[in-house]
Amino acid sequence: MSGRSTGTATGRALAQLRATPSRFVAVTLAVLLGVGFVATIVVFTGTFSAGLRASVGAEYARGDVVVSDDTGAADDAERLATVTATPGVAAAALLDRVYAEFRAPAAQGFLRVNGFIEDDRLSWLDLQDGRAPVGPGEVLVDRVTADRTSLTVGDVVALTVPGHDDGTEVIEDRTADATVVGIADSSASALAGASLQAWGGPALSDALEPDRTGSRIVVAAVPGTDVGSLIATLQQELGPDAMVRTSAEEGDAAVASMSSDADAITTVLLGFAAVAAVAAAIVIANTFTILVTQRARAVALLRCVGATTTQVRRQVLAEAAVLGVIGSLAGVAVGIGLGALAARLFDLDAGGLAADPVALAAAFGGGVMLTIVAAAVPAGRAARIAPLAALRTVPDGADQRPRRIRSVLAGLLTLGGAALLGLGVATPSLLVALPGGMAAAIGLLLFTPWFLPPLLRLLGGVGRLVGTPGSLAVANSTRHPRRAAAAAVGLMLGVGLIVTLQVGAETARASMDRSLADRYPVDATLTALDPADPDLPADLAARVAAVPGVTDVVALPGTVGALAELPDQGEVTVLGADPAAVPSPLATDDGTLLVPDWLVDPLYGQLSAGQTVTLQTPDGSRSFTVAAAPVDALGATSITFVTTAAAVTALTGAAGADAAMAVWASIPELDDLDRATAALQELSVGEAGAGLLLGGGAPERAALHEALGQMLLLATGLLAVAVIIALVGIGNTLSLSVLERTRESALLRALGLRRGQLALMLLIEAVLLAVAGTVVGVLAGVGFGWAGVAASLGETGGELVLSMPWGQLAGVLGLAVLAGILAAVLPARRATRTAPVTALADLG
Repeated sequence: MSGRSTGTATGRALAQLRATPSRFVAVTLAVLLGVGFVATIVVFTGTFSAGLRASVGAEYARGDVVVSDDTGAADDAERLATVTATPGVAAAALLDRVYAEFRAPAAQGFLRVNGFIEDDRLSWLDLQDGRAPVGPGEVLVDRVTADRTSLTVGDVVALTVPGHDDGTEVIEDRTADATVVGIADSSASALAGASLQAWGGPALSDALEPDRTGSRIVVAAVPGTDVGSLIATLQQELGPDAMVRTSAEEGDAAVASMSSDADAITTVLLGFAAVAAVAAAIVIANTFTILVTQRARAVALLRCVGATTTQVRRQVLAEAAVLGVIGSLAGVAVGIGLGALAARLFDLDAGGLAADPVALAAAFGGGVMLTIVAAAVPAGRAARIAPLAALRTVPDGADQRPRRIRSVLAGLLTLGGAALLGLGVATPSLLVALPGGMAAAIGLLLFTPWFLPPLLRLLGGVGRLVGTPGSLAVANSTRHPRRAAAAAVGLMLGVGLIVTLQVGAETARASMDRSLADRYPVDATLTALDPADPDLPADLAARVAAVPGVTDVVALPGTVGALAELPDQGEVTVLGADPAAVPSPLATDDGTLLVPDWLVDPLYGQLSAGQTVTLQTPDGSRSFTVAAAPVDALGATSITFVTTAAAVTALTGAAGADAAMAVWASIPELDDLDRATAALQELSVGEAGAGLLLGGGAPERAALHEALGQMLLLATGLLAVAVIIALVGIGNTLSLSVLERTRESALLRALGLRRGQLALMLLIEAVLLAVAGTVVGVLAGVGFGWAGVAASLGETGGELVLSMPWGQLAGVLGLAVLAGILAAVLPARRATRTAPVTALADLG
């Protein structure tokens, strides 16, 4: 066939797209979503990296040269004096920092105290509220720290650098109180891992850590000075131990040390993008398969007038290429916008919008290639259509029976993968279980044409209850097994991964809760922060009991003393617990002293279980029998032992029994954990609880649940893209089936099927496909989630506690039904708007 008579493959493709654009909407949308996802990741991670660079390198940005000495041997003051006296140096300042514990009106934790730079030529802080620190008891905090700790101008922060024994001398705690006098923007981002930090004068740093060494020095050069020559001069003056480089090089080095975080985020996000790409490829391949079937007569007519198989294949691939270009361009544009928006929402755009143009071009090219590759098999099928097919009045739909080669491959992958997964659980080894799970999942997807029709017929029992529309829907959904499988497999993939994460996170949470319960027999403990003043406020137990969600509040008397058998341990705290009111691991008798497990360790312990020891207290002494218990996690600042309240009273007398040295409480309901922990934390740092330390398992459990919840929410949101693409595929399959079954639908209408019944038939058909795909995804996800956590915990020696997120799984199934209904809306509307007489005409 000549070029004049047939035109180019691209020209014919464009003509086909103009003639029936609605048939290709799903392909374009699938490509747009897949490429848009990748482009969003490129822009988000690029902006994240730029923001990280701006945050980490901010303190060097105003300088020209940075001097560092990681040996820690050089005196900071001497080095600063040497640098300042060097010709060509206009200004120099120490970037010293001290890490201290802090307590504020509404928070406590660790704070990085930096030296404030007064010289405007080097200071990079943008003051937003208040003023700069000028006195020894004043600090400036950045906006991230203020937001995280609720600090405001005028608040007083208590700073402590804990003392220690360095082998030659005992260094006492160093403390200082500082008033917040200002809040500044430091270009730091909370999501980028910024520390809580403050800036104060040299006097504050000297009070906390007088013997500082190894601080960096930022240097501003005299205008016109050659920076390279200045670096050489400084290197000569400071000697070989000093490292002198430009501020840009110092910033690059700092970013490189943290780039693994950005790389890890990118890798994880691209993994989710790969899932979305697979779902898009399934939709594209399924759409072109249906289109080729519908256009079999048109293709056969082209063959009759001289078109070769190569020309037919090229036309289908040209259509795919054009759609790939359109969808990819739109996807890149949408991705840039969404990536910039996400970076702004997470406050990661301190370095401005940034994206690698090569990566965006790769996303565009990948989208085009994905579309072409996904259409390759349907194009080959179109090329194999014989000219005699033009004589058929109805498309034959091709053989829809599953193929033998595919069945063998599916069986090998499923059985082999399941065996490898089981071996990974039994060994245990996550590195063995992971490839086994992947192989089994691929095999399961390949097996879909075999098990999906029986599952559809089983689920269709509910659909048949509505009469003829339900029966017809079940028959239609099982008519083409491969087509139904292709429509449902993307949903199976997305839902399966989501449920795997949900079940895995829930099982991990339950298993870690069990582990934490073993380590922390008490959910929440409140003890004195200062061992020298261990008695608690008299009304503390009542305040704790008033916190919603907190139960079983117990105030414990106590005393301080020492064991003659532990001469190196110093003073210890002994609490008296009523055996009937405390958790069973801490219930004992009057003659037993519960000590931390590590003290009776067979290899390194200083005591042994069953040993008799003597406790010396200011009020007397008493002998006890040693028993091991998890009492080292009770939140006290000193080593804590537990016996009965009666035994403590016998040592201290009635007056000592009235003074509480600890308050214990339980938080039995998981839903109350975060709220109750936050309330207890506020109570411990508030005015009424000043000097209290919150311990026990609740803070760690709350942090664990928050981390798992955030991870699950993020992963579910990302995998939702794949699910949306799969639902687009189901809706597209129905839409194209409506076109393919136009005459059939018209015949049903002519035989008495009403419009509402026809719409109901399509709705049930869509819901069946959505629910079937979701059910398989849920069942597979439960198995893979449990297996993954079992392998992971097995490696670490943790105890596996199987748990199911029933509410989340019910939500997934409910959303599947809703999504199926939504996917059927447009196809049903199109089917019911066609008049029977018009539709019965021979469409040729």
